[in-house]
Amino acid sequence: MDLNQYCQDAAHRMVGRSDDNQGIFVETLLTHTLAELFRFKYPATPFASGELIEIDASADPGADRVGWQMIGEVGKFRTVADNGDDMPRIDLKGSYTSNKACTVSGYIEYTEQDLQAASMQRMFSISDEKGKAARMAWDRTLDDYIRVGNFENGENLPGLCNVPGRSDIAATAAWSTLTPSQICDEFSTVYDAIYSGTAGVMMPDTVVMPTRLRSLFKKQNSIAANTSIEGFLKETYPEIDKWVYNSGMNDAGRDGATCLLMYNRQRESMSGLMPEFIRPLQPQPHNLCWRVPFKSRWAGLRVNAPAMVATIYGV
Repeated sequence: MDLNQYCQDAAHRMVGRSDDNQGIFVETLLTHTLAELFRFKYPATPFASGELIEIDASADPGADRVGWQMIGEVGKFRTVADNGDDMPRIDLKGSYTSNKACTVSGYIEYTEQDLQAASMQRMFSISDEKGKAARMAWDRTLDDYIRVGNFENGENLPGLCNVPGRSDIAATAAWSTLTPSQICDEFSTVYDAIYSGTAGVMMPDTVVMPTRLRSLFKKQNSIAANTSIEGFLKETYPEIDKWVYNSGMNDAGRDGATCLLMYNRQRESMSGLMPEFIRPLQPQPHNLCWRVPFKSRWAGLRVNAPAMVATIYGV
């Protein structure tokens, strides 16, 4: 018998007599549990964190809808007759838009025995850890709402990847099959859709890419260029100051295709509307359990000009 097998057998050997049912196994006696608590890793939630869009919580939590006004001007001066009968009128124009607010909720639950068992282990508080889990679950939910929208229970609150009025472009082919030059040309097409679509008024400052593109973008741009595709694009478009790879973009495009998202994230362009941040309500007894509901209010996105958003799918 080799040493490894012997040690494994020893961990299960009985201490004491085997014929009087009084023997004990020593497996647990030979197991040492580390004092540190390790955690599972999950994908980042950059939309929910406010990194990729500002979250506006100024609306009252009791509001059924959240609206915003826009104002601009119309008309131009021109050469007219001396008597001024054909003088053009310069005036103001405005618009009002509103989104329906919806309640988003969930709960955590733990038993009296859970509390006592966690107290015995002295490694963590079960109520605190489940509260953290609820917050992380909310961040993942909000990240989805901002990226691809909320259409649950009849709601109609689009996200950035499907906001009506954006430029939605089909890639000529999967970018893994294209040359670096062709990839850069397609990227330029997305950029021009925003720049030309807003008559040069808005320039994108944010690009969110599927994680499947990361290794491709790290490849050398060309034999002559001592830089990667990503490095070349960053140098070519310095106004884009946020480049993020996000696993949620791997299926955020049309019909679940990979999708690259480009937009202007400044407050005057857009924000996420959250009348009420996630908060715990009063714990409720339920048999031998405690339930803690969490409540939030979400009213979708304020996108002042959808033309400042562009997507390309099938990359």
